[in-house]
Amino acid sequence: MRAGLGLVDAVSKVTIPGGETLFARVGIATGAVVVGELIGEGMAQENAVVGETPNLAARLQTLAEPGTD
Repeated sequence: MRAGLGLVDAVSKVTIPGGETLFARVGIATGAVVVGELIGEGMAQENAVVGETPNLAARLQTLAEPGTD
């Protein structure tokens, strides 16, 4: 949670050319997940994280207002 809040804070301090400020949203959920290798080898290897927990975190992130705690 601290890392997520720190990320939201750090991103809000970044400005891009044109003076616009960036905002981040974070969704945090705890529980069991399955992590596995999908395809590829070495640096090109893709990993997957599946389960209800990452799906819930993604939904929470979508509902979060950008730049809020």
